[in-house]
Amino acid sequence: QFSITKAKQEYKNEKLNVVYVFDGQFEPLFNFVSNSISYLSAIGEINNMIVVGIYSDDRRKEFTPMPESEEGKAKWKIKQEFGFSNLLDKHLVNEVFPLIEKTYNVNKYRIGIGHSLGGTYLINSFAENQKLFNSYIAVSPNLEFENNQIQNKIKKILLESTEINAFVNVSIGNLDETELKFTKGIKVLDTILNNSKTKGLKFRFDYLTNANHSTSPFLEIPIALLE
Repeated sequence: QFSITKAKQEYKNEKLNVVYVFDGQFEPLFNFVSNSISYLSAIGEINNMIVVGIYSDDRRKEFTPMPESEEGKAKWKIKQEFGFSNLLDKHLVNEVFPLIEKTYNVNKYRIGIGHSLGGTYLINSFAENQKLFNSYIAVSPNLEFENNQIQNKIKKILLESTEINAFVNVSIGNLDETELKFTKGIKVLDTILNNSKTKGLKFRFDYLTNANHSTSPFLEIPIALLE
């Protein structure tokens, strides 16, 4: 299930970028992204965009990758509460993207925005399919999954690729236990990307001050959209 904020009538002849907001069922987040884009486009800072909210019924199951360690696989066999992000990838590629591109006047430049586990999903998507989105905006993602499994996959693809045309924007706050816990994994990814020689890859890491896990999207998303 998903919701859509369509462009205003004056943009009907203009091909627009599409922003996909994960956890679209959380209306405050979806509306904040939509209103931020509306404001920034109205003052001429960015082009107008269509915003698509992707709903999640089970965030932990849908946003996390399949475990690779033997311990993780054993836990998964007992209780399959995580590890199905590949199914969401397929749903987007086979159903959602084609429907949006068929129904609306859009180009194929796609921006993904996710907070917390939604951000985890986006960074893992980049690790597994660098063409799923053109821009990956991950706010306060949990990258501690499976002893840096996601970061290790990214390190591998960067070593194997001479060029990846994508933008990765990662941010984290500093005011609560959750943000402090997630910072370690984000710094691991920061180091990997800064050491990469892969052409075409652009990235930005924001270590936000005076932001907690709930307020980090408010501070980061408008900034990331301006990149």
